[in-house]
Amino acid sequence: EIGLKFIQTPFINKRIEGLNILNWKADQLKGKKTGQLESKASNDSLEFSKEDFLGWLMSINIYDLFFGESLHPELTKKYLPILSFLY
Repeated sequence: EIGLKFIQTPFINKRIEGLNILNWKADQLKGKKTGQLESKASNDSLEFSKEDFLGWLMSINIYDLFFGESLHPELTKKYLPILSFLY
C-alpha cells in the first residue's frame, strides 16, 4: 500500500500525501458496506469492505504510526478523518 509507505517516511510532505490517500479511502467507504474504489496511485480498482479497511488500519498499528513519535502540527491536522472513520 503506497499510503502506508508514505506515512512511514521521515519526510513531512510524503507523510501528508500518505495521509491524504488514507483519508480519501476512508471518505469513499464511509457509510458504505463495500466499495469499488479506483486507486489514486494507479488505475487499478480495489474492492473491499469497510470492515476490511478497518482491519487493515488496525493491523498496521495506525495509532502507533500517528502517535508513536513527536507530533507535527501539519500531520495532526490530517489525522481527524481517519480517527473519525475508526469510530
